[in-house]
Amino acid sequence: MILAGRLENSHPPMKITVKLKKTTSPKFAHNAAKAGKMPVWTFEFKDDSKPPRTGEVDITMSKSMTKDENTAKKMMADAAKKEIEKNYPDADVTVVSNTL
Repeated sequence: MILAGRLENSHPPMKITVKLKKTTSPKFAHNAAKAGKMPVWTFEFKDDSKPPRTGEVDITMSKSMTKDENTAKKMMADAAKKEIEKNYPDADVTVVSNTL
């Protein structure tokens, strides 16, 4: 007899890749301050299982991300990774692209 918990634990952890799919305009917070609406970046993720699971996560840039653009890109990618890890805590999540 196989218990559901044992069967679930017998599979290797998911390997999820994350990449930036699209951004709103303006792309960065320092440009959006005048517009009054912070940028939203949409990240796409998928795992390597068969059939693959896919999804998207929207991350709204905060005012604390108004540093240089390279730092903002990293902070947005880290936020997307953290959000995905909340839903898939046992997965190995890797950001493969944070640029379009």
